[in-house]
Amino acid sequence: MNRAELLAKIQKATIETGAGGQLNPKQDKAFIQRVMEVSAFGKAINLVRPGPEPKGEFTKMGNSPRLIRRHNENTDTGYRAGITTDDIEYDAKTVHLPFEITENFFHTNLEGEAVEPKIVDRMARQFALDLDDLNWIGDEEDSDDFVSLDDGILKICETSSDVHRVDAQGLTSGGAMDKEVWFALKYAMPDIYVNSGRLRWFMSPNRWTSWIEYLTDRETAAGDAALMAKDLFPLGIPPFVGAASDASAPMPGVPFMPDGRIIPADPENFDRVITWDTQRYRVTGATDWELAMRRKRGYVTFLTADLIIEEEAAVADLHGLDPITIGAGSGSGF
Repeated sequence: MNRAELLAKIQKATIETGAGGQLNPKQDKAFIQRVMEVSAFGKAINLVRPGPEPKGEFTKMGNSPRLIRRHNENTDTGYRAGITTDDIEYDAKTVHLPFEITENFFHTNLEGEAVEPKIVDRMARQFALDLDDLNWIGDEEDSDDFVSLDDGILKICETSSDVHRVDAQGLTSGGAMDKEVWFALKYAMPDIYVNSGRLRWFMSPNRWTSWIEYLTDRETAAGDAALMAKDLFPLGIPPFVGAASDASAPMPGVPFMPDGRIIPADPENFDRVITWDTQRYRVTGATDWELAMRRKRGYVTFLTADLIIEEEAAVADLHGLDPITIGAGSGSGF
């Protein structure tokens, strides 16, 4: 091994094992806030920061119904209402986003060196959108490198014994998109969760559009209103309004959901657990021999996260809807 190779190894080892990549509290807070605020879904769900350990539990607070009691003047009955607590387990997975930029790019683009923070911010936005995607469609048993990172909401619903599952193929409509779908989901949900006022329909944008198409085929005032894109919320429950990115106009639906599923849930029932060991590195050719030889700069962000459904009994999951057919008219072909 020559001197240059030995020096390169020492430099790389120093970069890989050093603590310089740990974000300070202010940087960490700003980065996590950016991750949570990029999308409508990230803004709506809860952020939990339990500590540095990738596995553990955090305590949620709740209370039982019918707590109030009669009171007589100048009397202490000895009754005290209690606050209930539950321990929720999490198993966070470490994910990372590495990317490189050529030095030539910094010399040839119109903004010069000033473009670097914009690129880093764009990658942070993509990091956040990828987390949204993973939080929905993740499945650790899948063979895809991305999908298998962690179990998401859809997989949790499929494996939970507490989530209220409804098979659309077993309904009278036989998997078609019509009003029976909403009633079936409403009946599946305990009233205590439906009446909270925070329930939203989670579905793909195409699935919401298919519902509007179904309404437009009806010769009623509702059909006319649907053509004008007025608010027509099934059973008075609005759809979750997501967006393709933080720059797009709001639209009903979650872009990452499959068309065959509809999930009514309170967004605040979803917790994104992020531990306290967020790391971000920036490495240049000044300290890395390989990057110097390729005239590049390297960046990598590490994040340890998990998605938790706090109260699985407060979620219903309708699955098995027929594929969407363009121009299906009354919905019989859905």
